[in-house]
Amino acid sequence: MVAKPEIGYRGPWDPAIHGTMWFRDDLKTSVYHSPVPEPGSAHPRGELYDVGDDPDEVRSRWDHPAYTARRDAMLLDAMDWLAHEELRARSRGEDASGDRYTGANG
Repeated sequence: MVAKPEIGYRGPWDPAIHGTMWFRDDLKTSVYHSPVPEPGSAHPRGELYDVGDDPDEVRSRWDHPAYTARRDAMLLDAMDWLAHEELRARSRGEDASGDRYTGANG
C-alpha cells in the first residue's frame, strides 16, 4: 500500500465505512452508509453477492439488471429492520446477529 500524507490515514477506506449487511436465501448485500461515493470513485454504494453461485464473493451483482428487484426488496427489509431496532433502542451496536427477523417483506 502506498503511504498517504494525510494525518490519520488508516488505509484505503479512510474515513471509515459504516454499513449494513443483509442476507436472504443465497443473496448477501452490504450497503455503505458513509462516506458518500464521489463520481468516479472506486468506493461502491453497495455490494450484492449470490453466494450460491459465487461463494467467494468475487462478482458483485449490485448493478446487474437480473438482481435489481431482489436487491431492492432486501434493501427495504434492511431499512425496516433498522427502524424496528431503532424503536427497540438496539440499533447502536448491540449484537442482533442471532435474531431471526421476519419483517414486512420477509
